[in-house]
Amino acid sequence: MKQAITLIILAAVTGSVSAMSRVNVNHCFKPGVKLVNECLKDARKKTPVEKKVTAKQSLAITKNNVKKGGGAKTSVTSTKDIRCLAYSIFREAGNQKEPDQYAVGQVHMNRLKEGSWGKSMCKVVFAKAQFSWTLEPKMIEWSKRQEEHFIQIAKGLMIDGVYVKRLASSKILHYHATYVNPKWSKQGQLVAVAGDHLFYKNVPF
Repeated sequence: MKQAITLIILAAVTGSVSAMSRVNVNHCFKPGVKLVNECLKDARKKTPVEKKVTAKQSLAITKNNVKKGGGAKTSVTSTKDIRCLAYSIFREAGNQKEPDQYAVGQVHMNRLKEGSWGKSMCKVVFAKAQFSWTLEPKMIEWSKRQEEHFIQIAKGLMIDGVYVKRLASSKILHYHATYVNPKWSKQGQLVAVAGDHLFYKNVPF
């Protein structure tokens, strides 16, 4: 998702966020910065006061939340759209566990169904400044193994009806990394945590 200009290190999630330490990361968004995500993560690593987000167990997405069949399939699915979703999941959650990757993909599916970001998956993925990696001037290559893995996840979501039970909703359209605190997060309700991402419903847009 679109990264906030100021990096927020989240210390705890107990219904609200507290004990935050600020780090300026404006340089990550200047022209010529090739890898926005990596710049943000590097800034995070350099912050000595950073702590892992601790979420209530009831908010954590697990493999038991990933269901096969019964999800909203797309009426028309092109190879291009599958690859757009697969690559976006790779960039957004490539280093996360598989359930966390499905969670990120589910929000893409929710946005496609809702329609405000476009009528095709590629339009959803490349909607203006919605996913930070799309701001980078050059795409990162993925390995053959990675490509096959994420295409399989994308096909599951778009063709086979795989869905994440607690996230499959047209009201859950936003998530952000745990190391940033976008302004819009205060306007929505935190509903789930999956890996390094927090998921919200009812965020105005």
